Amino acid sequence: MPESAPDPTFLLGCGRSGTSLLLAHLQQSGELFTVGRDSTHIWNELDHPLAQAGRRSASEVHDLRQQYLATFAAQSFRYIRELTLDEKLIALHYLAVQGVPPEYMDVPEELLREHFAGPFASGPSPVAGKGESAPYAFAPIGTKAPPPGQEERRVFIDKDTRHVYRLPLLLAMFPQAKFIWITRDSAEVVDSLVRAWQHPRFFFSYQLPEPLDINGYTTPEHPWTSHWWNVSLPPSWRDYTGADLRTVCSGQVQSALAHVEEYRSRLNRNGSLVTTTYADVVADPRAELERIGAFIGLSAEGVAKAAAPAPQLVSIRTPNSGGAREDEGQDPVRPRASTMLRQRQERSKHV
Repeated sequence: MPESAPDPTFLLGCGRSGTSLLLAHLQQSGELFTVGRDSTHIWNELDHPLAQAGRRSASEVHDLRQQYLATFAAQSFRYIRELTLDEKLIALHYLAVQGVPPEYMDVPEELLREHFAGPFASGPSPVAGKGESAPYAFAPIGTKAPPPGQEERRVFIDKDTRHVYRLPLLLAMFPQAKFIWITRDSAEVVDSLVRAWQHPRFFFSYQLPEPLDINGYTTPEHPWTSHWWNVSLPPSWRDYTGADLRTVCSGQVQSALAHVEEYRSRLNRNGSLVTTTYADVVADPRAELERIGAFIGLSAEGVAKAAAPAPQLVSIRTPNSGGAREDEGQDPVRPRASTMLRQRQERSKHV
């Protein structure tokens, strides 16, 4: 990603508001480059939320830009397709024999239990806090970004739910950047965040330097709950010690919304912001992808590909629901993983 490359497009949104679904749609266009499901691992090195960076000088901002461009260039790729379910199972077994716990990968619980005996771990993964939170995604099939100087129009898109808190830095690093902001009904996001916090091994994001005491989350039986935050970490996280879980999740939503609203007028004046909602993307992906695609420069063919049904993403088993799941990236026309499993089982009877 050379210095002359266009400034990136940043995807904004609170965790569990549809950012992964929208990115999954957009990358299906085959016309943009990304570093995967999110860029948390890059930004934890450049702008860690627990570091006290303070006000940065112009030279520091320039250095951060150069580091970012170099890292993004080394890691970015253009999406071709997702792995099939069989390919994911092959990869899962391959990883398991190398010591990677399969229960931390993004596969349906019933599929995990069908192929692995357990017992399955609870708590943060061995690499939690270093980048993207579990469940960890399988890498899709893709191609590397072209080398610097190659004549090809490129769109670079970067998704991290903490982008809502680093807007001043992003604007300083990339004055011509574009932003896509996706929101979702706040009550739905709060419910989804509660389920995420209560998941036994997913969504642990940051190990905090001070103890937490969150009613409905922190328990002596699960010692990690005294120091591990889940999903996006707002700057005001210390204010939630002693609160109940639903209050924490509501605070996560309101904090994310408030930080973007603070810069919304400026972004609108610059023509650098387009907004959408989770409900609109699910209800009419073609219309939303046409509008967003025009904003970031996708071709008509790319928009058509992007509007295709998105793959299932990030399954959460809802506590005390008898096994019901919420799938943040579940498109209603796609079969759920449980249906896919039953289809596989039916096929196996005739082999």
